[in-house]
Amino acid sequence: MLPLITGLTFVAAFLAIPITILVLALCGWLASKILQGTATFGQALGVAVRAKMPLLVGALVGLVVALLMSEPPGMAEMALLVRDHPAAWLSVEMTNPFFNFSRNFSVFALWSLGLLGYGTHRALGLSKGKAWASWGVLFGALVVVSGALAALGAMGQAAAGG
Repeated sequence: MLPLITGLTFVAAFLAIPITILVLALCGWLASKILQGTATFGQALGVAVRAKMPLLVGALVGLVVALLMSEPPGMAEMALLVRDHPAAWLSVEMTNPFFNFSRNFSVFALWSLGLLGYGTHRALGLSKGKAWASWGVLFGALVVVSGALAALGAMGQAAAGG
């Protein structure tokens, strides 16, 4: 049963990439229309694809590190292969809500956010202030939702375990 679950997890992660890009493109295009920008959906899609490249770089770095290890890492060790977020450098257990929350602030996630802000300004025709404000609000909402989900998961684990 475990190989099936692991396989489904990887398939879901693979499908999440294009869905995330489409959602980002839709958000960028809608923000451009709401804030009187001049973007087409194709331009917004281009910005979203380019903004996700740092996350691909991070995944490739993790893959190289995993291939260089003498034994293949388990699912639990995969999150710590590339120490690119605050909790990875602290002695925080992966079940701690802070661990998942801090992954929002990884080097690759912040690099991606920077590309979104710059791309929204340059390609979608928004002023710098409007571009950074729109992605800042969306990133803030993502952080809040991510933190809430991590806390709910921790409360569910605590209720189930004790």
